[in-house]
Amino acid sequence: HLAIDNNQRDLRLATDAELLLQKGARANLHFNAGALNDSISTELGWMSTDTTIRNSGSIKSVAKLTSDKGKIAANLHFKPSDIIFRDSLWKINQSDIAFNSDGSLEINDFRFDSNKQFIHVDGLISKKQGNDLHVNMNDIDLGFIMQNILKLKSIKIDGFVTGNASYTDKDQQPILLANLTVKNAELNDWIIGDAQIKSKWDNENKQININADFLNSSQNIIAEANGIYAPKNDSLNILFDLKGLSIGL
Repeated sequence: HLAIDNNQRDLRLATDAELLLQKGARANLHFNAGALNDSISTELGWMSTDTTIRNSGSIKSVAKLTSDKGKIAANLHFKPSDIIFRDSLWKINQSDIAFNSDGSLEINDFRFDSNKQFIHVDGLISKKQGNDLHVNMNDIDLGFIMQNILKLKSIKIDGFVTGNASYTDKDQQPILLANLTVKNAELNDWIIGDAQIKSKWDNENKQININADFLNSSQNIIAEANGIYAPKNDSLNILFDLKGLSIGL
């Protein structure tokens, strides 16, 4: 269903649809938008028809367009919104994302949280060195991200990740640095324990050094991974020492 109304000073659009999900599940979607002068307001809502697990929500935002020396820039303002995901209430807090005319992207205090679980993003991405985008997270389901968002199929990874990461630019190459802890880590449904993952920038060799330790319930290291990523060549080399550990591969 699609409806368009421009009888007033603003232009309004409303549409409804039904989305077919996996295993025969369905979700009802609605999208409302209104445009007035240089601003566009939107609301995207959905509700799953599955009565066993609730998944529903509504995301509201306002985008304001500007022109800077002939180039378009936009500021996207997120209004406080609620999302029910797998029966848990998540909140999108008020925040702003600026798409600047110079091609840079600035995220101002974006926070998505549910009780103690959260993802917090803040910073600036640009071609200029010294600008960083920071991501802090606590108790986030790694398995859902790997299997449902990144669609990783060759290997199954599970656990709950806490820590921080930063996205920056080194010698015009995008760099991701991280200091993460994964609780109850699993590989291919094989329980390993906890994982500590770190990546640091090696300025002398222009590469990222990666280190990961896997620990059992007694906090003894039962597997290690060490490697390097060279952005210039886009090459990744990682050496695993499983110390006799089987991961079901």
